[in-house]
Amino acid sequence: MAGEGSYYKKNFYKELGVSKNATNAEVKKAYRKLAQNHHPDTNKGNKEAEEKFKRISEAYDVVGDPKKRKEYDSAQTMFGPGGPGAARPGRGYSTQDVGDFGDVFSGRSGGLGGLGDLFDLFGSSGGTKQSQKATGDDLTTKVNVSFNDALNGVTMRIPITKDSTCDRCRGQGAEPGHPPRVCTTCNGKGTQERNQGLFALSEPCPVCHGRGVTTEKPCTKCKGIGVVGKTTTLKVDIPAGVKDKAKLRLKGKGQAGLHGGPAGDLYLTVNVATHPVFVRDGDHARITVPITYSEAVLGTKVVIPTVEGKSTIKIPAGTPSGHTLRIKGRGFPSVKGAKGDFLITIEIDVPKKPSKEEKELLNQLTELEKGELLRAHLTVEKVG
Repeated sequence: MAGEGSYYKKNFYKELGVSKNATNAEVKKAYRKLAQNHHPDTNKGNKEAEEKFKRISEAYDVVGDPKKRKEYDSAQTMFGPGGPGAARPGRGYSTQDVGDFGDVFSGRSGGLGGLGDLFDLFGSSGGTKQSQKATGDDLTTKVNVSFNDALNGVTMRIPITKDSTCDRCRGQGAEPGHPPRVCTTCNGKGTQERNQGLFALSEPCPVCHGRGVTTEKPCTKCKGIGVVGKTTTLKVDIPAGVKDKAKLRLKGKGQAGLHGGPAGDLYLTVNVATHPVFVRDGDHARITVPITYSEAVLGTKVVIPTVEGKSTIKIPAGTPSGHTLRIKGRGFPSVKGAKGDFLITIEIDVPKKPSKEEKELLNQLTELEKGELLRAHLTVEKVG
């Protein structure tokens, strides 16, 4: 391997085909794809694929771990891509210019945080067992529900195409009757360590290729990976009161993990359709009801639609335009269990083209209103 020199000379990001700014999910996805393509169990006798698998496993062992990745990036920044003793780009000085290495290894430099961190990065002699299983990726999808379904809740069946645990080998990657065995070369750790002077370097086991187990016969259905692509239908309960753009998490319903690892999660984004009559206002449902001027003055009863069916409401005499009436507990359920209200906003409907008779009556009303205003004015003057 190209690891006979310093680890700092290796570009783990390039090996995985991702940028240095790639998210942890992007790193995992890239490794997962490469591991499937180059796994030695599915490339018998292919030395090139075997070497590639070793390199990507080594790279993922570092940049796939947030702590190790941070330390690796810090080391790259401190020493440059050539490692300790190499000149920094544009600077042209050696390790003596950096300062006393005793400070670096004791953590006083503020860089890597001590020798122990370096050993954590490159593999320590403590024999910590490497995980043999990989958690599956998370999935995201969208689901559309109606206004009424959001109000009352609904059970839906959603088709999802994803990697599922192979039903032939049950995720073990081995043919039935040939179960995986603990690798005797690495004792199930999945890694071997090589002393490189100051550092103890960790690399994938050449026998089990990092899995910690060996397989005599890879599963013929999943090719030893432990997962297969499949379209499944999930039964999902959309809770009553769900809001538009809400995200629901279904634990363990994402991609199946490699080699029997735990599945990822499925995240549902809920899109709630609008209603032709009602409007949602937080946990309340709202409607606008038009009435005539005379109904507003004299009061009336009207039959209106509500989210629970038709209802008769009383509009008190003298109700102004824009006034809101409330029917308690007829809205959406809240996360606390209580329900919102049904709000009725009154709007006085002004006719754009009144009839001749309406105009005559309105003119008479105007004269009466003038008389009322005059009397009110005289009363105010008299009192003053």
